[in-house]
Amino acid sequence: MVTSSKPLYIKIYEDGNHLVVMNNLQPKQIVKKSSGVGLENIKQRYQLLTERKVYINQREKDFAVAIPMLTKQVSIMRTTQKSKERLNDDYVRARKRVDELKGFYYSLISYIIVIPFLIFIWYRYTPHTIQWFWFPLVFWGLSNVLQAYRVYVDEGAFGAKWEQRKIEEYMREEDEKNRWN
Repeated sequence: MVTSSKPLYIKIYEDGNHLVVMNNLQPKQIVKKSSGVGLENIKQRYQLLTERKVYINQREKDFAVAIPMLTKQVSIMRTTQKSKERLNDDYVRARKRVDELKGFYYSLISYIIVIPFLIFIWYRYTPHTIQWFWFPLVFWGLSNVLQAYRVYVDEGAFGAKWEQRKIEEYMREEDEKNRWN
């Protein structure tokens, strides 16, 4: 139970080869007792990783859980985490590429629809004035050309392929470093 008059104090510290999480004990004022599913889940996960035990200590005024610190298993977990991060990075890059393509096509379709409409407005209502429709036609058209170049052609020195090559290069270097450590 946590209230402003009875705050929960949490203390996290290292004790030998264990990480200890301790808090003051303030049980809820309800009849139903906790099922302990969360603590059991932690125990089962640690059993998969190590033979060392998770210690749970409930006293009158405090509650503490001591989990063993992992050493060799950490590198295995990091490798798995790295592959998940790579998948996330690949997804983010693919998503960004799709968004760029959608943005280009939306802009192109808008251009094809709006520019003839602007020409019609000029011709219908102000045919003897300056041909103002050229300004959006040229500048919006130039913007579309630059966007198309960025989306389809830009694979030069600092384009998307360069970025991808550099990322892969750094990842290979990091893997080689970790392999020898």
